[in-house]
Amino acid sequence: MPTQPATTDRTELYGQARGWLIAAASADILNHCAQKDRGRLLSTANNDLQNGELFIPELDEQTAQLADGVVEQAIATLAMLISKNCGINISKEDN
Repeated sequence: MPTQPATTDRTELYGQARGWLIAAASADILNHCAQKDRGRLLSTANNDLQNGELFIPELDEQTAQLADGVVEQAIATLAMLISKNCGINISKEDN
């Protein structure tokens, strides 16, 4: 059974990964959209964007749930690739 700090670390890392993926997707949109759409997207920021902070738009509930699924799938896929690369077998039980 995981210890409390490990669970907290995982939760923190998940939140960071989610933020970075949403910020990367948003940056991609900003690099390829029309100026009027750029302003509309930037107006949805959930923070004040100071000195290089990540732009993370406010998401509605459905989009947030879908984004969570994408992040979970990305993390699971990367975990499988890394474990395969290192020759590690992962059991279905929590260790």
